[in-house]
Amino acid sequence: MQRINIDAPETHECPECEAIIDPEDGDCQWSNIYDTYYCWSCYESDVQYASTVTVVDDGAVDKFTVADAFVFDENGEDPRHLTFKRSYTSTDDWRGYYSVDISGPSGDWVEVLSGWTTGGWDDSTARRKQEFNDWALDLTTGELFPPCAVALVTNPTSNLFSTAVSVLVPATSVDTFNDWLGEDTDSLKYSLS
Repeated sequence: MQRINIDAPETHECPECEAIIDPEDGDCQWSNIYDTYYCWSCYESDVQYASTVTVVDDGAVDKFTVADAFVFDENGEDPRHLTFKRSYTSTDDWRGYYSVDISGPSGDWVEVLSGWTTGGWDDSTARRKQEFNDWALDLTTGELFPPCAVALVTNPTSNLFSTAVSVLVPATSVDTFNDWLGEDTDSLKYSLS
């Protein structure tokens, strides 16, 4: 008969690097996406290149960090009413792009604007991007009040000077959002191109 030591700590294998980790030591982090522990090093690596989702809904602004194995709000808590799933699409050996899917109580969210932006450099490209940047700032600081929930998703890219951007709304609110955006639609699309 095999004797079991009930005082022995429960260890886990990190699914990323296969290191043996002990949750009692605090050297790991629980993945709320994959329901398992990751070593601290793999956790830090995952969230270092995370996507950011800012949700504006009925005057409230909530920010989320969305990585491959972890998602949390500004307080480090699990999202309560929304589900986020990040995926990576490889376009060649060195490049690719991330996308974030969102779903909630009313169903899936859909992309209504997408492209890329950059900082406030003083060149023609950066000046073109500034229109979207100003719009996004107004949206997230309460200067603009959308008629439905809106998510502003920023994803890292292989170019240090650019950020991929998506704007999503619940599928049931696409017409409402597009009517609200109205004549600004074309200029924001151009700004993101």
